[in-house]
Amino acid sequence: MSSSRRLVAAVAACLLAEMLWTALFASGVPVPKVLALLTVPLALGLAALIARAAARAPGLPAAGRRFWRLMTASIALIGVGATIMGHARLHPEDPDALRTVQASAPALVAGVGLALYALLRLPTRSMTRGEWIRLGLDGLTVLISTATFLWHLALRRCWSGTPTCGSRWACSCCP
Repeated sequence: MSSSRRLVAAVAACLLAEMLWTALFASGVPVPKVLALLTVPLALGLAALIARAAARAPGLPAAGRRFWRLMTASIALIGVGATIMGHARLHPEDPDALRTVQASAPALVAGVGLALYALLRLPTRSMTRGEWIRLGLDGLTVLISTATFLWHLALRRCWSGTPTCGSRWACSCCP
């Protein structure tokens, strides 16, 4: 098995472990919160290594190399933001939870923005003005969706002063 396949298998194992942890936690089974804090940065760190390996693939055109380098940085930024936010999501009663979430937002936004920039830098055929407008609207949809999820899953409870959420399936931060 090649090293890139082992990395992909490791990321898949981390994601499956996180899904299992979330399902157990949401169903009321007492599971250690530290497992959630470890699997997210581990999975995203390994995913960044996979993107870096893709950028170094022999025979890849320069545009492809640039795309994968930008995606490596994007994944790393999102990993940093998700790791910073992890503690606040698991301990919403902590008085510094809001500051922690606010500290993670720039890394998350920069990561998503860098991913969009990487996609825009891919070489394409000549596009009409309507296609550029459609592409811009698609990008705007992604940014609005990301902001909505960030607000709903993390920021809303911090500002409202209620550290619990209505549905345990909505997020993994409910006590």
